[in-house]
Amino acid sequence: IGSSGVREIASSRGDGATLSRVRRVLFAAHLIQGTLAIITVWLLQERIAIWLFGDALLAMEVGLIGIAILLSLLATTQMALLQGLRRIVDLGRVTVIGAFIGTLVGLAAVWLQGEHGLIWFILVQPLATVLIALHYTRHLPIPAAVRLSLFETWNVWKPMAKLGVAFMLGGLATVATLLIIRDHITQALVLDAAGHFASAWGITITYV
Repeated sequence: IGSSGVREIASSRGDGATLSRVRRVLFAAHLIQGTLAIITVWLLQERIAIWLFGDALLAMEVGLIGIAILLSLLATTQMALLQGLRRIVDLGRVTVIGAFIGTLVGLAAVWLQGEHGLIWFILVQPLATVLIALHYTRHLPIPAAVRLSLFETWNVWKPMAKLGVAFMLGGLATVATLLIIRDHITQALVLDAAGHFASAWGITITYV
C-alpha cells in the first residue's frame, strides 16, 4: 500500500481535504497491518525459528522481528508522504541518515554481542528511519480534522489496496525466492555462506 499510497498522495496534493483522508487511511492501514504482523509472528515464533534456523531457542529473536515489521511499515508511511508531496531532498536525507545510523548501531551491536546482536541490526534501521522521517513530516501542513465514516475509509483504501496487491505479489515472489534459497544454503552449508550469498546478490542488484 505504500507504493500505491504515493500515487494517491501525489494526485491529491491540491485538495487539502482529500490529502488529509489519504494520509489518515494510509497510516491506519499500515498500523493495522503492522499490528497483525506482530501478533502473527509472535504466535508462530517458535515454528518460524525451527523452520528457518532449526533452533527453537531463537524464538524470542524471531518474535522481535514482528516489531521490526511494524516499524518498517510506519517508516513506509512517512516515506510515501514525503515522496508523494515531492519532498525529494527530505526523502534523500531520511534515507541516507537512517541507513547510516542503522548501520552504525547495528554493526556496533554485532561487534559487541556477536550473533545475538543481529536482532538490533534489524530493529534499529526502521526505528531510525521512523524518527528521522517524523522530524521532516512534522513540518508539513497539519492534516485537516476530517472525520471519516467506514464507507469513506473504504473508498479511500480500496484503490490503494487494489494497486498495492500487484506490488505486493511481485515483492513476495522475490522475497520468498530469496528466503528459500538462503534457507537451503544455511541448512546445506553454514550461516556464513548465506551471508556471502546475500552480499553477492546485493552487489548484483546494485550493478544491474
